Amino acid sequence: MKPFGSVLFAAMALAAGLAGCAGGSEPVTTPDLAVGAPAPDLAVGPDAAAALCSAVNCAGCCFNDACQTGITALACGKGGDMCQQCSAPATCLADQSCGISPDKAWTLTIVGATIAPRQSDGSCWDSPCGDPDPYLTSSGLRYTATVQDTRYPAWNLSLNRTTQELTDGAGSIAMMDEDVVSDDTIAYARALKFSKAEIAKGAAEWTDWGQVLSIRFTIQPR
Repeated sequence: MKPFGSVLFAAMALAAGLAGCAGGSEPVTTPDLAVGAPAPDLAVGPDAAAALCSAVNCAGCCFNDACQTGITALACGKGGDMCQQCSAPATCLADQSCGISPDKAWTLTIVGATIAPRQSDGSCWDSPCGDPDPYLTSSGLRYTATVQDTRYPAWNLSLNRTTQELTDGAGSIAMMDEDVVSDDTIAYARALKFSKAEIAKGAAEWTDWGQVLSIRFTIQPR
């Protein structure tokens, strides 16, 4: 019988020989992607564009590379363009652009006016040489009460209009000076037409309208 030490020595030698047969003196290892390895770049390669929000993959609009429906005031747009935030009174319209709805209801108020000191021919408004007695008409019909002896009439007359009516110029006004015999024209008829910028601002002013130096309006949503 071999001594116990000899048997142990032989077993250790056999194990060393088997390890050498594995293909060299260095051990085979598998890289650990979870330790210190960078995450794979999914946006690199021929399909990188498809991974981002664009016209390729988004019918609405893009916000932070995420596709939105593009039909709300907070995120309005289409065709993969960058989303727009619509500022009041604008909303996201049916064509997915920011704008004021044509059907939106408004209150148009004719606030007041400033009239020139004399008529266009240099003559006084009233005898002997007083201020005019202005009032407004529409389509030949009296629109407001007469304000006696003033170049600064205030009416605060409110009218209901839609955006479409305001931009198209629905209705008109003229300004007259009430006299005993026949009334004088202060300013001839002009359409109540306003730009979208004036509507968004909520106010408008006409200047140099006949002998009216200024007439002021407010435009408020209903």
